[in-house]
Amino acid sequence: MVSKDAAANQLIEQDFYQTPNSSSNFSDFQALNFEQKGDTVTVNYSLMTYSHGETGYIKGPDQFIIKGNTIETLHRNIWKDVK
Repeated sequence: MVSKDAAANQLIEQDFYQTPNSSSNFSDFQALNFEQKGDTVTVNYSLMTYSHGETGYIKGPDQFIIKGNTIETLHRNIWKDVK
C-alpha cells in the first residue's frame, strides 16, 4: 500500500523502527491522547525529542479526517518537515 502521506511512507519504509531511548537521537511521548468527534480525530500530545544532548518538545494537537479507509491530514505539528 502506498500512501500520499510522506511521514507515513517514511515509517513504513523503516519498518516502523523507532530508536531506543539510549540512542544519541530519539523521541519519546510524554503525553498522548486521541479524541474523536464524528469523522475528525484530534491527537493531543507532548513529544520529547533528544539529539546529542539537546532536548526539545513538539506539541499537538494534530487533526485528521477519516473517510472510509483513507485518512486526510488537516493539521500536523509532528513530522511536518517530512515532505
